[in-house]
Amino acid sequence: IVNVKTKKVIRTHKVLINYTIGKRRNVGLSGEEKRHYVCGKNVKDNILYVAFGDDNKYLVSNEAIIEDINYISDIKPKKAECKFRYRSEYVNIKIEYLETGELLLKYDSAKAVTPGQACAIYYNEEMIIGGIIKEVRKNGEKRWYL
Repeated sequence: IVNVKTKKVIRTHKVLINYTIGKRRNVGLSGEEKRHYVCGKNVKDNILYVAFGDDNKYLVSNEAIIEDINYISDIKPKKAECKFRYRSEYVNIKIEYLETGELLLKYDSAKAVTPGQACAIYYNEEMIIGGIIKEVRKNGEKRWYL
């Protein structure tokens, strides 16, 4: 387990797959003074990145690439709303339809957007597009710890 800010190893983990971005409980850091959150994983090197504090920049993004698109409607708006998590708040988005068939979503700010999880896009309260989060960015740059 690595502190994403200092890049120092602080503990070990049991199985990397058990952790999701934004997870706070049962991370293996009990006794730490500050709240800690999973903010990234490096599967190749078996590293779990954690960030400390409730308002840390490592959980926040403003762009996401969505792949494995499923169009439920013929509507293809440039502005809509989405949910990055099942019980999350709606996020206002601008949609760019990429030549690769993927979507680039731009939004003001969202916390704990996680590659590999589902994204549901809504227009006038109707779900019109579903897909999988491929990549998360902040100001056009891919998050290096994801």
